[in-house]
Formats: sequence, structure tokens, C-alpha cells
Amino acid sequence: PGIAVFDGLSTADFYAFRASVSSTILATDFARHASYTKWLKDHAELLKAHREGTGEAPPPLDPKFECQVLLKCADISNPAKRLPVAGRWALRVTDELFDQGDAER
Repeated sequence: PGIAVFDGLSTADFYAFRASVSSTILATDFARHASYTKWLKDHAELLKAHREGTGEAPPPLDPKFECQVLLKCADISNPAKRLPVAGRWALRVTDELFDQGDAER
């Protein structure tokens, strides 16, 4: 409340930003994990072939896809942290999910 970070955006820009944030957050859905992993693996193989001189350069990664992958990596990396840190984050996520569920009732 009281912080209007989006006031300078036009309506179209606001909705474009909102759609970008939404798609980035939805990328953390584990149901999509296999498709992201496959796409990254395929891209890495193309890049390796290009560096070895046996293939063409792959197309550049889409910045939106890059954001999705970065957030996905941050999202799934929590269990790799030390237990006290991972535990605190797990509790925060659980609290957020319960709060969201309560708000949606």
C-alpha cells in the first residue's frame, strides 16, 4: 500500500508486464519441468556442436524464456541449500500457500 511502482506505465504496458510476470511464475509449475529440461538440453547440444564446428549456431534464447528458467532454477534449488536455510524457506512457502488458500475461500 502506498507504493505505486506501475503508475508510469500505460495500460498496455502494465498488462504486458503482468502477462510476463504471470508466465514466469507459471514456469515454476513442476508439471512443465520435463519440457524445460528437454528444451535446455537440446539447446546445449546445438551450442556444443556449433562450438566444435559441426553445426550451425542455435537461435538466441528468448529473454522471456531466460527469465522463466532463472526463476525455475531458484525455485527448485531450495533443497540444495543448508538445512536451516531450506527449512525456513519451506515454512515460508507453506505459510504463503495456506494464506492464499484462506484468502480464496
